[in-house]
Amino acid sequence: MGGANFMVKPQHMYKAASELNKAMGFSRADTFFSDPGTMDWPEPAPDTKVLENKRRVEDDRAKNQIAMLEAQSAMSDKQSLAEYRQRELDLKKELAVMEMEVRKEIAEMQSKAKGESRGDSEESE
Repeated sequence: MGGANFMVKPQHMYKAASELNKAMGFSRADTFFSDPGTMDWPEPAPDTKVLENKRRVEDDRAKNQIAMLEAQSAMSDKQSLAEYRQRELDLKKELAVMEMEVRKEIAEMQSKAKGESRGDSEESE
């Protein structure tokens, strides 16, 4: 009867052995054979080439993810720096406008003060 191969599945071998067992006068096949449907079969050893290829794919995927994260981080850093510089320029512009307004107010106050002091000196004469 030979061993199991790709053409004969374990359940077929069991069925054939059961029929042969009956033909020989035995009533129960499970006395001599185990039903393959109730057995815990060991996992076949994984193919080393498949495992190596899977490992390479996972390594490449991890390297790509790292590269993407580094690129995103660099872009984020550049964007943050650009936003910081833009905010700095905006604040400097605001400061310059405020300084001009203060200078204008000071000049107006000084002009008013000079006008009042002239008026006071003219009245005293």
